[in-house]
Amino acid sequence: MSLQVMRVVSARAARCSAIAAAWILGFTSFIAACMAQDTKPENGDLEKRVRSSLSENNLDGALAALREMEEAKIEISHVLRQQLLLPLIRDKRLTEAAEQAESLMQQTHRILVEDSNATPFMNAWRMANVVWMSSQQTESARKWLDAGMQEVKSRIAEDELTQLHGIFSEMLREQWRVSRDGDTRASYAQQHGEFIAKCESIFAKQLVDETASTTMLKLWNDAIQLAADAEKETLFDKATLLANDRLQKSPTIPVVQIYSGLATAYASSIARSNPDAAEAVLERANNLFEAVNSDDTNLSNAVNGFRKSTERIQKMIETSKALLALHGQDAPAWDAAQWVHGEPTTQQEMLGKVVLLDFWAVWCGPCIATFPHLRHLEEAYGDKGLQIIGVTKPYNFRWNEEESRAERSEGEESLESELAMLEKFMEHHQLKHRSMVTPSDSPMAGSYLVTGIPHAVLIDKLGKIRMVKIGSGEKNAEDIERMVQTLLDE
Repeated sequence: MSLQVMRVVSARAARCSAIAAAWILGFTSFIAACMAQDTKPENGDLEKRVRSSLSENNLDGALAALREMEEAKIEISHVLRQQLLLPLIRDKRLTEAAEQAESLMQQTHRILVEDSNATPFMNAWRMANVVWMSSQQTESARKWLDAGMQEVKSRIAEDELTQLHGIFSEMLREQWRVSRDGDTRASYAQQHGEFIAKCESIFAKQLVDETASTTMLKLWNDAIQLAADAEKETLFDKATLLANDRLQKSPTIPVVQIYSGLATAYASSIARSNPDAAEAVLERANNLFEAVNSDDTNLSNAVNGFRKSTERIQKMIETSKALLALHGQDAPAWDAAQWVHGEPTTQQEMLGKVVLLDFWAVWCGPCIATFPHLRHLEEAYGDKGLQIIGVTKPYNFRWNEEESRAERSEGEESLESELAMLEKFMEHHQLKHRSMVTPSDSPMAGSYLVTGIPHAVLIDKLGKIRMVKIGSGEKNAEDIERMVQTLLDE
């Protein structure tokens, strides 16, 4: 065999060896991959384990299956994470809930960035915000809300209303809601008002269709919740005109539902301060729906849903009218069986002073939320003639020394034990005012028409009721302080 032939044969042999080696390596890798796949849990199996564990309220099992999915780099749907959050919150497993909330926000923010779909992000944020509020992590709420707003704002169209306008409006509203500083809240409310005005301008220039109409109604619904009372009526008038036009031309369920929510939100916001106006709002909305001519059963059900939802507001209106009737009346008799955190006093001794009666209880979260404002009022006006007097009654609570908190007793607490608990509770919260303790069956709360607490009653120097406020919140606090100033100056 010639040297040239030998070189050709040798080269071919080498190529064959290389091909064979590559084939063997590839086949080995394929077999290894198949074996690995056989030993790795199936995507659907793990997800089924998570859902099954959740249905059995086995949170540890659900979390374990979720971690296996993460370790196996199996994609976890944001819906699955969201379903896990609620039971974690319910069982007060806030550390684990916060971890899932963070992963959930990262995932839905990525969807927002890649697909311009903001709906999963906002749905996730609402759920995650429950976790953050429960664990006092307001910075996380603001961080993710700001991140979402930045993305949505960059995608908003300038020439037509879209779903993103509605979502950005909601984000502005939530930014206002999670803020605690009064000046900051006012700034956010102003930004929201400017955004709504811009949306109205866009709406006026475009062809009015179903999508644009429902979006504009939703925007006005958000605006009513932030607007000053003087502006709410104008917004409601605009929404009513648009809803009436759409329902006469082409009645649809979305228009009914959005306008229903708008009318009830507006009526609820003024029911306590102006029950007559709230009643007029509900009547106007009801008349609008009665004029709708449609045989659609689903549409009729949506209208009936509105009427059902107004029952609670009607009760609020009736209560508010009764409370307003107390204004100018002599304050009903007190019924103090015991006093804590200060010396006993009487109604007669309080004549010539402005009195704030605060009906409260140790188990009432909204009552505790008013404590900073009560401390402020005591410090600002206590030496100018204001007397704050708490009103509570025995609820069979004891004081937990280790955790420095009140807790419901499993046994029967003596009155002396409960009074000692109240003293420690008020001291723990640095309250400066005294509190009367009425008998459990006292008629005093009924005399002052207490249906929920905190229930604040302002009594002037002549012993007459001048203001009643139910619930906590900045608006109530501001109204009470203004009235305190007015009564002290009289």
